[in-house]
Amino acid sequence: KRLDNVGQEMKEFVAVVQTIGSIHHLNL
Repeated sequence: KRLDNVGQEMKEFVAVVQTIGSIHHLNL
């Protein structure tokens, strides 16, 4: 269960990073 929780947090983190990255590209 602990590993599943970490995996879900990583997915959310990656999604946020991708969103920030796409916004950053739009600003360029």
